[in-house]
Amino acid sequence: MFLQELKKIIRPAMLVVAILISLIFYKLEISFFYTMWPNGSLIESYQFAHQWKDEFGKKMQDEDFKQVAKETDKLIETADKQISASDFGKKHKLTNYQEFVSYRDSLPEGAVYDLNEKDKKERQLLFNFYQELNKNQLISKIEIAQQIQKSISYFKDEKVFLKQVKVKDEKEKLRIKQAIFEEEDWRNILPEYLPSTVTSLMENVLLLSLVLMVVLLPSHLVRDNILKVKTLQWSSKKGRKINYTQYVSIMFAGFMIITISLVVFLAPILSTGYVRYFDSGLNSFFSVTDFDFIYSYLSITFGKWLGLLILLIYLIGMGFCSLLFTLSQTSKNYLSMTLKIIPLLTIFTLVTMSIMKNAFYNQNFWYRSFGFFNGELCVAIFLFLAGILFAMRLLIKNQRQDLR
Repeated sequence: MFLQELKKIIRPAMLVVAILISLIFYKLEISFFYTMWPNGSLIESYQFAHQWKDEFGKKMQDEDFKQVAKETDKLIETADKQISASDFGKKHKLTNYQEFVSYRDSLPEGAVYDLNEKDKKERQLLFNFYQELNKNQLISKIEIAQQIQKSISYFKDEKVFLKQVKVKDEKEKLRIKQAIFEEEDWRNILPEYLPSTVTSLMENVLLLSLVLMVVLLPSHLVRDNILKVKTLQWSSKKGRKINYTQYVSIMFAGFMIITISLVVFLAPILSTGYVRYFDSGLNSFFSVTDFDFIYSYLSITFGKWLGLLILLIYLIGMGFCSLLFTLSQTSKNYLSMTLKIIPLLTIFTLVTMSIMKNAFYNQNFWYRSFGFFNGELCVAIFLFLAGILFAMRLLIKNQRQDLR
């Protein structure tokens, strides 16, 4: 009976629809991580992170920071020579990189069309020279390296950092001290925005799984209700145990939908350069800019953190799958099923977004709102148990129901 129930779910036409939805979802949401990240100024920042992780290992020590500072000074020396030898530098009497930055900052700000002709011409000349100077990302590398060194300097004095970093109360300051300074986790090498971008990827994979469950799982149960197959099934040799078989088949199918989605859309991360960070901690000097600081209260590695995110996906997905079974069993027609499933999918979408965004970091909705650790995991477990309890209640009720 289990295989027969699975055959009802695996229908070629619906599988084609599911594949098309997956392709569209990948193109619109998921592909960004694999084809366009990082971008902009983050490209140089990630290049530095990759280089330092391969060269220095999991954490950077003071000697490593000194070496990085020397490498930055060499980049600035190269820029000094190019600027002083250029026609642009001679015309504007610029002999080094610092003078070039000062000159650039002295020009009028604002949109080009708001400037007078002289300033427009000067801005264009500066732009052309900057492009020439930055052919090999020389200026971009210097700017990013200096920005990173500024971030590193924030952590040199624990007391100064704790006084200036933005926190909501003294209790959170203590948490930052424990998470960042007690084991010097700020020395970890983990590129900025990588955790938040990964959680966005995982969130999209989970949302896709929920949509695929709606497409593939409930309709055959409603069709059985319309055709009054339930009465025939209940009077058969298997009796009302068929309900449990249907429930197990639905849960198994939901589990496989989640697993396949993870394998197809998340496994490619293993072929990217981010694998090198699996042994890095979740907190890093890359994570702070002008005291706009995001930190994790978990002292685990990036790889274990990914495992927790996958656990969240399974808990939420299986809870949704269980509730989907309950609503389908109580729907007498497709319209009734649709009117029940749309609110359920909407609620789970909103909850999923609140759980997955910055999961296990201080900027997560559940942590900021209620201030307790692992709020994301607690909510996910609650959704899972709620789905199981509602399904069990329905199955027990059907076991005792009279035939009509």
